[in-house]
Amino acid sequence: MKYMAQPGAPPAAWLGPSFKQHQAKTIQQTASNTKIQTLPHPAVLLKIYIYRCLNQVQSSRRLEREAQRNVELMWLTGRLAPDFKTIADFRKDHADAIRKVCREFVLLCRRLKLFADGVIAIDGSKFKPVNSRDKNFRSRKIEVRMQQLEHSISCYLAELDRAYRDPATVLPERVARLKAKVAKIKEQMRDVAEIQKQLEASQDTQISLTDPDARSMPTSRLGSAVVGYNVQTAVDAKHHLMRRARGDQLSEGIVVQ
Repeated sequence: MKYMAQPGAPPAAWLGPSFKQHQAKTIQQTASNTKIQTLPHPAVLLKIYIYRCLNQVQSSRRLEREAQRNVELMWLTGRLAPDFKTIADFRKDHADAIRKVCREFVLLCRRLKLFADGVIAIDGSKFKPVNSRDKNFRSRKIEVRMQQLEHSISCYLAELDRAYRDPATVLPERVARLKAKVAKIKEQMRDVAEIQKQLEASQDTQISLTDPDARSMPTSRLGSAVVGYNVQTAVDAKHHLMRRARGDQLSEGIVVQ
């Protein structure tokens, strides 16, 4: 390897050691509308991606700002500052390559005998996906939502009936708004009915619209739940390196094998 981070360097500096990060040049140009965007070397984007994971920076726009003002990130990237769209597209377009890099890192740790064969620690964490609680449905939630919509539309229809019987009591503008609300609620009822069909077809107890694999799980707080994943990790007791990780849809239980 021609580049090796020095002891005490930031964790992200150890990533992608086979890349000539300090000699990274742009490798391609793509046209976005009328603007030409210069893409940095993949090693730079890989370091930014791992930096975001280590420092829990989820926003690509915030990473763009960090690359312009954070001294540590400026050093890691060689003062290259890709825009937020480039940072976001890197993860989306190169997911398989990122997994291969992680696999090579595990193999490197094994070759260096950093994984002890003795004691490992296993723990679980719940990770929140993009899917919000409003986009997660169970049968009971669908039933309650349909009852709410039916109650709302019955109130609007009753007010419309009153307006038709006695037009002087309701302004024409109010009638137009009521008709628009009735049409919107009918559309929402059709959407909820479609979600009910999807849930029945999936033969599952719940369904998530944005992230299909996410599930609603209870938390330690009484009566609260979070939509996400239950991730179990096994960590080496000697060097504190992660040996195995696995995500599951179960709310609890050891799933690392």
